[in-house]
Amino acid sequence: MAVLKVGPSKATHQKILGGEVTHYYPKIGVAEIQAAREVHTGSEFLIIGNTSGVVEGTIEDIHLDEGSVESADRGDRFSIRVPERVRPKDKFFIYEPVAAEA
Repeated sequence: MAVLKVGPSKATHQKILGGEVTHYYPKIGVAEIQAAREVHTGSEFLIIGNTSGVVEGTIEDIHLDEGSVESADRGDRFSIRVPERVRPKDKFFIYEPVAAEA
């Protein structure tokens, strides 16, 4: 039996589950998301779904009931502008760079 040696990962980014889409507002291009972790403006994101495919973007503005904020906490329901249509139950991921190994 041959042993396969696997070297270090060459991945430059990792996706971390950040929540789930609960609603999409097509007239204004906004997705409502239930946060599973803290989310900040400026973060890159991926939304992945069976019908939606992969939607990429950067969080420019986060809206809660109180208005525009810099971050949303776990359990918050927040809204962000997305470049394409997404659907309820699509998964929302934060797309972060991988820390370089020494």
